[in-house]
Amino acid sequence: MNTLILLYSNIFLILNIFICYIEKVSGENNYYIISIRRSSKDKEYDDASKKVQLAIDELVNDRMNDIYDIISEHQDTYIKKNGEQDEKLEELVSSSQLKKRHNHNPIDCKTKNNKKKIDKKNINHKNFNGEVLKKNDKNYNDEVSRKNNTSYNDGEVLKEKNIKFLFLNVNRPQSQNIYKRSQNTTEIENKEIVEFIPIESKLVNPLCPVLNYYTVRAYLSDDIIEKIKKLPNVIRCEKIIKAEKYSADNHLDTFYSKEQIQEEAKWKDVNVQENKFDFNLTSSHLSLISQGRVNDTILYDNNYYYPSSAGKGIDIFIIDSGINILLNKDDFDQYQNTEDERTVICDGKIYDGQYHPVTGDGKYACIVDNEYTHGTIVAAVAAGTISGVAKKANIHMLAAGLSSDNDLVAFDYIKQYGKPHKTVINISRGYYKYIKNIEDKINELINSGFIIFASSGNSGMNACDGRRYYSSFSNVISVGSINNENIKFGMDSVYSHAYWSNFGDCITFHAPGYVKITSASNEVVLSDSGTSFSSPIVAGVAALVMSENSEKDYTYETIKKELIDLSIKNVIRGIFGKAPNQLINNGKKIIYQPPRCDDPSGLYKCTEGCCTKHGHCVKPEESSDSKSLCYVENGCLPDYGQCFSSRCDSPLRERDCTEDECCSKNGKYVNIFKDPNNYCFIENGCQTEFSDKCLSLDKNYNDSDKYDLKKYQERIDDFSCAYELQPYKACDFEYDISLYTKSYFIDKCKSYEKANCREFFKAPLEYAPSCKNTIDRFKYPLLNVFSHTQMEIRTASRNLICAREDDQNPESMCGVAEQQFIYRFFPDKPHFERACRYRECYQASYKFYENLYYEYQNLSKNDPGYNYFLNVFGTFLNYLDSDECLSLFRNQTLSSLEPQNFNNNNNNNNFTSTLDTEEKEKEKEEEEEKVINDTTTTTTSPKNEINSIIMTLSPSTTFNFDINSTTISTFYTETTTFTKTTTTTSSSITTITNTPNKDKSSTQNSINHTKTKKKSHSTTTLISSIKSNRISSSKTVKATKSIIPSKTKSSSSIKKIPTSTVPGKCGSGYGVCAEAGSCCSKYGYCGTSSDHCGDGCQEKYGHCSSSSSISKAKTRVKSTTTMNTSSETTATATITTIKKILIPTSTVPGKCGPGYGTCAEPGTCCSKYGYCGTSSDHCGDGCQSEYGRCSSTTTTNSASKSSPIVNGIPTSTVPGKCGPGYGACAEPGTCCSKYGYCGTSNDYCGHDCQPTYGICY
Repeated sequence: MNTLILLYSNIFLILNIFICYIEKVSGENNYYIISIRRSSKDKEYDDASKKVQLAIDELVNDRMNDIYDIISEHQDTYIKKNGEQDEKLEELVSSSQLKKRHNHNPIDCKTKNNKKKIDKKNINHKNFNGEVLKKNDKNYNDEVSRKNNTSYNDGEVLKEKNIKFLFLNVNRPQSQNIYKRSQNTTEIENKEIVEFIPIESKLVNPLCPVLNYYTVRAYLSDDIIEKIKKLPNVIRCEKIIKAEKYSADNHLDTFYSKEQIQEEAKWKDVNVQENKFDFNLTSSHLSLISQGRVNDTILYDNNYYYPSSAGKGIDIFIIDSGINILLNKDDFDQYQNTEDERTVICDGKIYDGQYHPVTGDGKYACIVDNEYTHGTIVAAVAAGTISGVAKKANIHMLAAGLSSDNDLVAFDYIKQYGKPHKTVINISRGYYKYIKNIEDKINELINSGFIIFASSGNSGMNACDGRRYYSSFSNVISVGSINNENIKFGMDSVYSHAYWSNFGDCITFHAPGYVKITSASNEVVLSDSGTSFSSPIVAGVAALVMSENSEKDYTYETIKKELIDLSIKNVIRGIFGKAPNQLINNGKKIIYQPPRCDDPSGLYKCTEGCCTKHGHCVKPEESSDSKSLCYVENGCLPDYGQCFSSRCDSPLRERDCTEDECCSKNGKYVNIFKDPNNYCFIENGCQTEFSDKCLSLDKNYNDSDKYDLKKYQERIDDFSCAYELQPYKACDFEYDISLYTKSYFIDKCKSYEKANCREFFKAPLEYAPSCKNTIDRFKYPLLNVFSHTQMEIRTASRNLICAREDDQNPESMCGVAEQQFIYRFFPDKPHFERACRYRECYQASYKFYENLYYEYQNLSKNDPGYNYFLNVFGTFLNYLDSDECLSLFRNQTLSSLEPQNFNNNNNNNNFTSTLDTEEKEKEKEEEEEKVINDTTTTTTSPKNEINSIIMTLSPSTTFNFDINSTTISTFYTETTTFTKTTTTTSSSITTITNTPNKDKSSTQNSINHTKTKKKSHSTTTLISSIKSNRISSSKTVKATKSIIPSKTKSSSSIKKIPTSTVPGKCGSGYGVCAEAGSCCSKYGYCGTSSDHCGDGCQEKYGHCSSSSSISKAKTRVKSTTTMNTSSETTATATITTIKKILIPTSTVPGKCGPGYGTCAEPGTCCSKYGYCGTSSDHCGDGCQSEYGRCSSTTTTNSASKSSPIVNGIPTSTVPGKCGPGYGACAEPGTCCSKYGYCGTSNDYCGHDCQPTYGICY
């Protein structure tokens, strides 16, 4: 029993000793503030006398010596948790040596019983710093006097010399006279010698006086605190507390747990590289590989966690362009004279298939192929001190040229000098061809225990199908990239496959692809992106694993398996093919969240920059993207940092409007001279409260001296034009830059019609008169953003798109338009047949293809390749001009009257009567024509052709066109020109004019009757035979007809009302009937029947006479003029007007011809060299008649006066308009009024009629 009790007692004793040892070893060492007071009766230090201050200083210095001695005597209590002594005590070694040196006695004296005698004659006089004073020194006499006043006798026996430290106070430097009795010299007091040694200690140092006591700082272990407290005059000993910093950087050393990391990662010890977060994710190539997958709901932790071994003892061989350590010395620290000392060196250069050793500075700066940064960045990422993964690994650079022979030599060098199982190789380059000897050398290295990592490439292609090496080699670990460029698009974007990174099933790992190399001050020194920098990251992780487990001999297979086990699976978005979804990780997967800057406590507000919606503090000056995060519009939190507003009208606006800037209604800063939307005008909402540069069309506002009107006058003029064009914005819709649906066009056309765009495009400057002053200086989408011809095409395109077969049905698009603009194919014959049946479709189709024809006619002059399209459009126009098309149009016109004008039985009877009347008139006309044909010789010309493509076919031929075909299918056309000469006798002169149905002509016929005396008459009828110039590639013109009006005018007078541009329509909203002599019915249709000219006829828009003898003429292209000859009759000459092709007017003053157009000035000639003028050089030999006048004027005598007609004046392209800027009236036989409108009444042809642009009476 006693034995058992004794055993338990011994065990208990051993446990107590062990516990005490553990407590002693695990004790903490900290700094303390020690308070020392001489006397409680002392005044506040600064109010005390010099004598008291000196006494306090001496006392405090004595106590500090006592504290220093206690620390020195108890060094064994300063043991850290790892069992090593605290490195701060290294100071004691140097201070001990200092005391020994000063303990040597420089005085020559006699000794007795091992004690020393002092000869006062030989006492050295020293200053504060221990220097011997000379007689001429300033303080010499004071020092001698002080020592002479000390009473001691020659040969008197003294004690041993006492050495003390004088702890210098850098906070309050002592006065030179405070220690005159004691500093750095021998002192006689109680027969003891005292010498003071000045010292600046980190273990004990004075702080400052507080009230009537003094504070000092001392580094104490837990075991000596009580001893310190028991020293005389010590009134307090308090542990120094680390202050809390109220900012987003607060507690960055406390939000993670090293113990927790060590337990998870199984590392021997943990190191943490603390990195501040920024928008560009600096250092994220490190932080991303030392934590799990982070989402946007938590604050991103940018710290890098890694094992303390940090790759120590592992060689990383890099085959690249070389290294230049000088680019960032901070990253290539060799840790010399420490236990972590390593090698950072360039082993040599390899070029032309040969190894070249380097010496001297070349070992730290060796470059090939003039590539200075690539290899340096690769080395820094793999093992840089700051930017690297394995910070203690050895770096061996082989600067090899970019060719396979150099790579082969580099691999062989590593085979000779590398350490198997302790070496990783990185090669960030590749080839697009298989190289057998390279693969064999790689296999040789792998079999010898080396491990190779390679980048997959940056082509965004499959790198694993044998097209990319080294990726396709089976014994190489290939690496792709993720997109860690910045935080702009959130963490999902960061964890996505970089678009430029190659892919494929041979790519084992992905790693960050954007790297930024920083200095010790966190300044970005180098940056780059690519798989070239992802590969060394993985190589660095391999070095970490191999170093942490240095007892293992790793091979290609074992390291690959361990890295796969450590990797994070299935977190990368956008990986193509069958590539493993594995993000490299160094073993630490715990996710920590730093404090958010928007924490409700307010402790972590941003002291610099702004607090973003992600919870990070961001400095706006880092980049424009990071600055955008500091805008409240993007979620910046103004309560937790400095936020801005991008709006100029916000209280948080970053700045006010500068010179020439305004604040728009949308809160945007707008430069007045770069303001295409005219936001800087009050009329468009410019905010005068935030800008003094708001312009206006209001003259009173502009005259108010708010700004320099002259400076901005041009902008005001420009806006004035744009402002007047604003109501017609809907007229400019897109139709040719994409594929559009029918519903799109229907919606656009509703707005198009509502804005009255057709009328607008006829004379846009009348709707926007201010544009006359600016059209030469500015471009406007509705007026001149393209060339004149192209603008005409765009207008014709929209008119065709918005033309309707049924104007009551907005969905009844013309078939031609649907095929051309929706299905994007050329129309075929059925589409054109439909167009021929409907007025709007016919007119719009003709105008559209006519403009295209002219455009390609000009283009084909310089490029014959355009002839193909020229022939296509010519084919289309030929059909639209054919009798077949015109007959369809005529029949549709007649049938369309029924549903629109006759809705009851009476009306139906009238409609039948009308048809009967027209049938009789038709029969009568045929009889008349038969009589004429009996006595007439007829000559018929060949049918029109476009080059050699248009052929005469049977009427049953079908038109079929495919845009992809190389030939143009043809169709039947009926285009006949002829000449007739007839002599007849009649009691009256009858002029019958049949006008062709062109782009802006009606199919109705105009007939004028003039009664004369009954005499015998000789009548001659002349019909010119002219080939069509409108659509023929041979530049011929179809004959158009002229009308010789009678002296007796119609009872109805048309005054200054424009001519209708819609065939067959008239009245309000349309205008006067286009055909002379036509009546405008009460329903708004033009014609010559009794239904048109009888009850309800609108005199304002045409003739109205129920007694008029009206006969229906054929819709055939012909013209007959009858001339009576008698002694009492008036001689008249036949007038033939030829409609000229619509060639645009030149916009270059004085220039004309192909590429320019007709001369702008009426009556001028276009010379053979393309210049406008009126001299013989212009109008004579070589004059270009199609671009101006080339012959004298032709005078035709009418019954009353002559009407000069000038050749070469272009025909007006604006229906109903004529004169300068427009051209001659398009309709033959019409007059151009003084106001520039075409017509046939006295208002048009009488006073001030313009003979240059039409006929005049």
